[in-house]
Amino acid sequence: MPTPRFLKDLPIPLRWLWHPWSLAALGLHVLVFSLPLAPDPTPEPELESVTIVELPPSIAPVPSPLPPLQ
Repeated sequence: MPTPRFLKDLPIPLRWLWHPWSLAALGLHVLVFSLPLAPDPTPEPELESVTIVELPPSIAPVPSPLPPLQ
């Protein structure tokens, strides 16, 4: 079977897409990638409530445990 005229005018990479096996492979890839993924079997952890306590301001500076460098 001779190659149609419009295929001869296409660039080589686009000519490869015209081959039936390339089109079949492309279709199968689209089909596989469009399938939904399985849900994650691990359940969501329940959120715990946390109480926030405001601390009083510091009155005295905290002493340094290291001696000053000289």
